[in-house]
Amino acid sequence: MYEVIETFIEKNHENFKYIAGKHTYPADGYKSTKKRVTELQGNKNKYKRPFLGEEIKASDKK
Repeated sequence: MYEVIETFIEKNHENFKYIAGKHTYPADGYKSTKKRVTELQGNKNKYKRPFLGEEIKASDKK
């Protein structure tokens, strides 16, 4: 799972709204591909900014 650093609506998850600081990606019940994660972590998308931060390891989650 990944930290959401910028609020966005994920078109591939039935337009689920991921809110920065509130949600992790992907939300329960949804899956994602490494390619999609890379797109959302980078700035080579329509909005030219990253939406996801680093991967959160199970041991890091509070």
